Amino acid sequence: ERRQPLLPPGYTADSINRDALLRLATVKDGRVELPGGASYAVLVLPGSPLMTPEVALKIQELVGRGATVYGAPPERSPSLEGYPACDARVREVAAAVWGKGDRENGQDRRYGKGRVLWNLPLKEVLERTGVAPDVLITTKSGNAAAGIEWTHRTSSAGEIYFLCNQRDEPQTVNLSVRIGKRQPEL
Repeated sequence: ERRQPLLPPGYTADSINRDALLRLATVKDGRVELPGGASYAVLVLPGSPLMTPEVALKIQELVGRGATVYGAPPERSPSLEGYPACDARVREVAAAVWGKGDRENGQDRRYGKGRVLWNLPLKEVLERTGVAPDVLITTKSGNAAAGIEWTHRTSSAGEIYFLCNQRDEPQTVNLSVRIGKRQPEL
């Protein structure tokens, strides 16, 4: 519930700090990748109008190389370092990447080999970009099960899912994982 925007059922996310974004993030086959093997179809920005010029330039680079970024265009820098030029640089990058569109209207814009989307429901963004749910956990009645956290990693041996019931009582659930035609095992 601390993640904003909230993720639709079946999806999970990681967080990346400024330093890792600036030094480690690259783009391969349209996905943001980190050296440890993590790979992301969509980079979701925090819902803030603030962004340093360095981060704005990195976002411009990633989108230009093919990344998909979800988040409204930045308006100014949170820092006074280099003020007022820092704010002008952020607005310049925003105009280049996000275009002249405003923060309020939903947009889907191509830039370089990638695209930026904003002010649309995250579920719609994931559908538009072809990102299917990874895990579906439902109750016997078909509703989304509550209180179960999960993560997914890929290894040379296969797909590895870790699920954890966060409630103090057992739950009986239906589980669907995106593994293609392979046979899951517990």
